Amino acid sequence: MAKRKFRRELIPKPEGFDLIAEQIKFPLSIEIGSGTGLFAIEYALNNPQKCIFAIEKTSEKYRKFLSNFNKARCPQNLIVVHGNAVAWLAHLNLVSRVDEVFILYPNPYPKAKQANKRFYNMSFMGHIKELLRPGGEIIFRTNLHWVASEILASMTKFWRFAVKSSELITSPRSCSTAFEKKYLVRGEVCYELVFVKGDQK
Repeated sequence: MAKRKFRRELIPKPEGFDLIAEQIKFPLSIEIGSGTGLFAIEYALNNPQKCIFAIEKTSEKYRKFLSNFNKARCPQNLIVVHGNAVAWLAHLNLVSRVDEVFILYPNPYPKAKQANKRFYNMSFMGHIKELLRPGGEIIFRTNLHWVASEILASMTKFWRFAVKSSELITSPRSCSTAFEKKYLVRGEVCYELVFVKGDQK
């Protein structure tokens, strides 16, 4: 579990930061770890009134994201960024201005010694909470029951979010990720947990 305060001042701004920052509009949704972009693109097309800021770290997936983005005729409300989410979100002026944050099928880091790398255990989660407006939501999805259990415990007991919903995903639906489609084809159950930020800090 996170013990140290998130130190945004120690993190350098990403290259091209100012140009990207100028493109952000509100209402704003953020997807961290967007993969090949299937969720972000469909979500942008289904929600033209929202600005979607999608961040992907790995070069290969980012290239596929851009290809899919171009095939979808480049939705104007979708901002696609290649880089580390921590660095980008540390410097964008978004405190209490974000409606939703999606963290869908993140790396579970299954080894015990890797527990501090899980998003819900990182001090960065405190910063994400600050970015959400009161009533804003953070949405997790995973195909692992133990991860879903850890997310529920951490987000409610440590980060003090309220639970809006907890659902099983057993069949394909709108706005899926590539991972989700793969898991469902294999007959696995996926989990979606939605948390809401209250007025408290």
